[in-house]
Formats: sequence, C-alpha cells, structure tokens
Amino acid sequence: VVKTHSRRDSWSEEGNADLCSSSQSQKVVAEILANIGTIYSKRKLYSQAIIALEESMLIRNDEFEGGDTISLHTMDNLAYAYSKDRKNAHALKIYKKILRLQIAKLGHYHKDCAKTISKMSIMHEKLGNFPDAYECSKETRLLQAKYMPPFHRDVIATEKTLERLEKKLQKHRNDNWL
Repeated sequence: VVKTHSRRDSWSEEGNADLCSSSQSQKVVAEILANIGTIYSKRKLYSQAIIALEESMLIRNDEFEGGDTISLHTMDNLAYAYSKDRKNAHALKIYKKILRLQIAKLGHYHKDCAKTISKMSIMHEKLGNFPDAYECSKETRLLQAKYMPPFHRDVIATEKTLERLEKKLQKHRNDNWL
C-alpha cells in the first residue's frame, strides 16, 4: 500500500480510499499528523512541523473550533513552530485564537489563559510591539496572582519580563523624544 499526500487533499491509501473517507479514519490521520509535527518540532525541523500541524488542523477543523484539549495542544505546537521559524505574526494570530477558545471553554481566569497571554507577550516583543507586550505581561501577572503564590517561578519570570519591557518602553519614549 502506497500513501500519497497533497496539501489540499487528505491522506489516502491507493486502492483503499474509502477507508480514509470515514470520520474516524480522518481523526486518526489528523492525530498522526499532529504527532509527526511535534516530532519535527522537537528535531528543530520547524518548516516540516508547520506543514504537518497545519494539515492536521485542516482535517479536524470542526474540532479545532470547539477548542478540545488535543486541538488546543496542536494549535499551541503550531504557534511554537511558527515562532521558531521566525514567523511571529503567524504565531501571534494562532495564540490569539487559542486564547479565544480557552476563554470560551475555561473562562478568562484560568491558568491556561495566563500561559497563552504570556506567549502572546513574547510574540509582541519579538515583533517590536512593546506596548502590547507590556499589556499582555501585566494581564498575565494579574491572572497569576489569582492562583499562584508571589514566589512561584512563573510569577518571578513575569515580573522580570515586565521590568525588561518597562526599560524598552522607556528607551523607546526617550528615542522618540529626541
């Protein structure tokens, strides 16, 4: 049996195409693609990871809109791969979608939302958008205060990020003043 693949078509097996036409088979293929994408990402083959993860998302599009846990992890892996491939605007767009789904499913004050907002801050910073990065970090800190002690390593990291961003914002203001 030979497997074929095109970007727009689903995976299929020659001579047994009806096997992959079922919903369950499509789900299995999407999970396999997500796993392949994760492996590529761990091997620092980010372009290949992006292709596999995007294909997984295309196959399971309805589930991604629902925000189930596996879908959110796949989206997070895709955003990470985009970031590592220096496509930070794409990563930010995915993180924003993840956040919308998390808020709808978990509520705004869930710790997963804080993690996603923190990742959005990183993307804003990489894109040179320091005011938005700072605002995301402030929101992350507010959410962390609801469920973490002040000495937790994530809270400390957020405080350091805020200090760094404050310096960048001050430098940006000073540069524009001159």
